[in-house]
Amino acid sequence: MVCATVLEHPTYQRVVKLLETQVGRDKLMRTVQYFARFLSYFLFRKGYPKSAVLYWRQVMTTLSQSRKLFRLGKPLSHVKAAAGAYGNKNADPILRATTVLRNLGTTGFLTFDSLLWLHQSKLRPLSGPSARRIQVISLKFWLFSLVAGMVNSGRRYYQAKQRESALRVEGEKDVAVVKKVVEEEKDATKQFVLFLLDSFIPLSGLQWVNFDDGFVGLAGVITSVAGLRAVW
Repeated sequence: MVCATVLEHPTYQRVVKLLETQVGRDKLMRTVQYFARFLSYFLFRKGYPKSAVLYWRQVMTTLSQSRKLFRLGKPLSHVKAAAGAYGNKNADPILRATTVLRNLGTTGFLTFDSLLWLHQSKLRPLSGPSARRIQVISLKFWLFSLVAGMVNSGRRYYQAKQRESALRVEGEKDVAVVKKVVEEEKDATKQFVLFLLDSFIPLSGLQWVNFDDGFVGLAGVITSVAGLRAVW
């Protein structure tokens, strides 16, 4: 009876539904991966035993490599999305261009990330300099994609703000219409912040900024939890 009640509980059903999808599993693994990165740094700074620090570093590395494996072939879906956005001639030019560029950037990132996985899994070992070169190219593509996403979010916010101002000038009486536009502003702002937080990860990997693993890990946790909530 208790077992049946648990299995039929809405929360359990949502967890099962989440884990049945590749996106859901990836978001969950990403959350744990960046939490492990944050926690390993925290334990190191607090002087915990080296074994504890290395354990969480290994958790981070294992999940990172697993996610690379699961993303093999995913660049094709981003090529398709880029082609679809490019073919949408009626879209706002800036939104259209940034959507195309963001998907192409993600395609490049995932492609070179897959090559890096081949090296890390020892299926196709590379020299140290070659592996680092591939990693740098991958991170640059990722950063490019995130910058395109920030521009896209900024444009969506601007358009929503313009519509809100026009509605208020016209004295729009329908509260639902105004509320919808305000929600679009909030969504665009949220997406901009998430893209910005994610950009700290490749920026740190490229050594263009001097962020510690604790900061980068925390940024990754925030964006990962936001991603989990979106598919929950």
